[in-house]
Amino acid sequence: MKKSIILTIIFIRPFIILTIWIETMLRGIPNEYMIKSNFMNANASRIKVLVLGSSHGITAIDPDCFSQYTYNCAHYAQSLDRDYNILNQYQDRLDSLEYIILPVSYHSLWTKIDLHAHKWRKKYYNIYYGFRVEQNPIKELIFLDETIHEDLRIIKDYYYNHQPIHTDLTPYGLAVTPSQTNLGWINSTIDQVVAAHSTDDLTRLYDENVSYLKKIIDIAKKKNAKVIFVTIPGHEIFVERLHPDQLNLLYTTMDKLKDNKTVFYYNFLHEFTKEDQETSLKYFHDTDHLSYLGARTFSVKLDSIVKALDKKEKIQSAN
Repeated sequence: MKKSIILTIIFIRPFIILTIWIETMLRGIPNEYMIKSNFMNANASRIKVLVLGSSHGITAIDPDCFSQYTYNCAHYAQSLDRDYNILNQYQDRLDSLEYIILPVSYHSLWTKIDLHAHKWRKKYYNIYYGFRVEQNPIKELIFLDETIHEDLRIIKDYYYNHQPIHTDLTPYGLAVTPSQTNLGWINSTIDQVVAAHSTDDLTRLYDENVSYLKKIIDIAKKKNAKVIFVTIPGHEIFVERLHPDQLNLLYTTMDKLKDNKTVFYYNFLHEFTKEDQETSLKYFHDTDHLSYLGARTFSVKLDSIVKALDKKEKIQSAN
């Protein structure tokens, strides 16, 4: 028995060593989460406008279009609990914070990364932000995302062939996406997209997600910062197929949370529906995510809102 245990250990030891080496090497390769957490660790005290959110935020709000020092800390598939986690993690270092901009979309109050098709992303919050949101240590392993052959190729390309890692991120966190040119593709995928964002149970996760919005507001008040909730523009084909009950509950909820003093809500869902469906494609990457052009156009408008709120506060302070 003892001999068989020793033989087993001898047999699996090389595999364990190889696994640890591969995992360590993969964790050292830059990715969206490493880049953003490193930026926050180095620059949190300088940020005046902090953008949070999911894919709708990371592709739609361009810090380069803002007059104040702005950073986009949104991530793909990021749900409201992770938005809160990030804000809570850095709140004591956000010394200059004046605004939090958080997109709230058609699906935001009924989703959670744990239940999302991209739930594999949970581990990156553990690894790079230090949250304990993934309790299963096996699910924390990056090397399991790909085959061993692919992992070794990635390691070889980065460390030995010195191939640069190309992300779609700008220095301040926007994910740059090209404009859509195929209206037929939009029409062919729309039913699947709307179904993925819709729920048959409007009570599912609703209270939990609203509680995270309130926690974000509470932190903002402690920091004397304002919260701007915003619904990102959608393509007309997407907007006209959304379920009215779900959409109306989103609107009602946001109207209850805003006070128009320190908490604001702006609905831009129809912003780009004024142009015909073909012409407006330039603003979109797909049905519900903005292209780089759309993000720049939309972000200029958001910055004008921030500047207007600043101006209003200065007038009130002077009086």
